[in-house]
Amino acid sequence: MKMKFSLINNKALVMLLFIVYLSTNTFAQPKTFSETAVLQNAKNLDATMVDNFREGYAIIRKGEAFAIIDKTGNFLVPYGKYKFNKPRGFEIDRDRCGFYQGMCVVRDVDSEQYGYINNKGILVIPCTLNDAEPFKADGFAYGKHKNAQGQDERVYIDRAGIKYRIKDQSLYERNQNDAYPLSANGYLEYYNKKGKLLFKTKRHRNGVFSEGLIVVDTTYELAGGKAGYMDLAGKLAIPYKFKGSLAGFSDGLARYEPPTSDEFKYIYINKQGEQVIKLRDTEKFKNIFFGNSYFSGGYALGTNSYGRPILLSKSGEMNFFDEMIVANNPEFTKNFTKFTVNTFGLERHGDFVWFEASMEYEVMEDFITGGIGGGQKISKKTTKTMRGSGVADLNGKMVIPPIYNNVGGYDPVSGLAKVFYYIARDGNSTEVSGYANKDSQVVMIYSRKNL
Repeated sequence: MKMKFSLINNKALVMLLFIVYLSTNTFAQPKTFSETAVLQNAKNLDATMVDNFREGYAIIRKGEAFAIIDKTGNFLVPYGKYKFNKPRGFEIDRDRCGFYQGMCVVRDVDSEQYGYINNKGILVIPCTLNDAEPFKADGFAYGKHKNAQGQDERVYIDRAGIKYRIKDQSLYERNQNDAYPLSANGYLEYYNKKGKLLFKTKRHRNGVFSEGLIVVDTTYELAGGKAGYMDLAGKLAIPYKFKGSLAGFSDGLARYEPPTSDEFKYIYINKQGEQVIKLRDTEKFKNIFFGNSYFSGGYALGTNSYGRPILLSKSGEMNFFDEMIVANNPEFTKNFTKFTVNTFGLERHGDFVWFEASMEYEVMEDFITGGIGGGQKISKKTTKTMRGSGVADLNGKMVIPPIYNNVGGYDPVSGLAKVFYYIARDGNSTEVSGYANKDSQVVMIYSRKNL
């Protein structure tokens, strides 16, 4: 069973995190979903919806007005100054919202055009773009503007706000790193994002540049069906010697899958083309899958056929992540076994969940019945099972303890995660939503709902 994985990599702290949902409520303090998890001086946010923190800041919403707050709940950008995409509940942000590389896309409330602010809230790139994407690590963002003829034009924007026209406007090259290709007279011409021609080649392109290298091959007659890597100067940096599937580089390593897995299932190579990690199934690690994993922060993330997560270090050591959590958190009970994968989180940041019954609460649910002409409203009391949710780092140590009913994305810069949980008292339940820190404290609240 193949699954796609990616990892959070915050360059400031290089902390990779997983969301875990655990049956136990025996974590140190507090031990239950209760008011003891809320600071007495927790700040009440004037908001109807909030997004995850990213790089120390979060977008919040009140009605149709948006603002940005810092980790203390103070405004970086006040309500109504700019527009943003709507926050996405507890789903980890996949759109243009929030800070990336110290810059945040904003939209002018009058012109509806896009620009960028820095992490001081200053508009550093004016709102003159028809479309804008977050900045990437290479220092450029993809966008659109109107050219002198009034036509839409695709461009790359640098951090100074200078726009560079993409050579072929039929291409949608928003995901390219370092350079992008154009076809011309039987050649592939590679340009950097400022539009400078780097080189041209007849070698076949496969994928995008990563850490200055791109997978290439030629015809099967010339290269014998083998692939290698080309650098940004157009030189063959790693010769044609790989017959199987090659991936891009990350953390200095690239994954190679041999055409047959008789000896090794996965091999990781360095930038000299040397095979530094070789993986095969063992008695403990059976049916391993690293087919979509990349190294980030010193680890690659795989799984076995049951979806059990495996962490691979650069030394080639594999460990089951759940065993690491148990070993590093003696507060947990032994009742920690069943595992499944959180699909929405897996597609974004490699989030993982352990499910077992932890506590039950009763809620009132309304539904309609009665057939044609009926439609009377009936209240039905149902019982739901709650699960503890927290965040762990790659050492298996809990960063946000599993005392909440749900946890959003954790931001290492602010040290906050969006959470919600239920308080049961005298037969009634209250749903509380806000932000919690790693000390098990809810420091900001934006919603309380009686159920």
